[in-house]
Amino acid sequence: MADVARGASLVIVATPDAAIADTAAALAPGLDADTLVIHLSGACTLDELDKLRIARPDVRVASLHPLQTLPTAEVGANRLAGSWCAIEGDDEVERLAVSLGMRPVRIDPSQRVGYHAAATVASNHLVALLAQATRLAVDAGLPPEALLPLVHATADNVAALGPEAALTGPVARRDIETVRHHLEAVPADEQRAYRAMAARASVLAGHDDAAMVALLDEGCS
Repeated sequence: MADVARGASLVIVATPDAAIADTAAALAPGLDADTLVIHLSGACTLDELDKLRIARPDVRVASLHPLQTLPTAEVGANRLAGSWCAIEGDDEVERLAVSLGMRPVRIDPSQRVGYHAAATVASNHLVALLAQATRLAVDAGLPPEALLPLVHATADNVAALGPEAALTGPVARRDIETVRHHLEAVPADEQRAYRAMAARASVLAGHDDAAMVALLDEGCS
């Protein structure tokens, strides 16, 4: 490890979060002065590089987290251009992001975990939600791919109108009977997620409907 980064002007620590600090510290003996060392964590601040900074105060540190989903190296590389990214640290990291076609934004370290939570909801939780929609579609005899135009159009509506105006469907219409029928049709092991998201949709719609709240709270205690 001590020789891995020897002669490099840029070193990227792309490990799981728990390994960043020790990995960077292990690189310290071989780093040239003024080398830029960055990590790619979304949730971690530059504090993860403190061991390195203590050992090598003559190197520069930064972080860059692509706000993008990277399922493979090839797909990820093609998606970087145009994506936003969270940066912190040395000014060169901003120039690096721009050179990759990315849109850098500096996130206050105190808000870093909240930023990463937002990214996780937007990507990982969305995948879990679409997996539920796929299961329900299959149970109903609908090919899962039939949902994709609806999913894409919904994302476009949110981009164009914002979440509140983009919300449609029975909760937005206060159609409590349709929601009740959904709950009768949805398998028991899918109901908790349905109820939770319907409740959030009701809040998003700005409704204060006691009957809808009572229906969605059934079976949740």
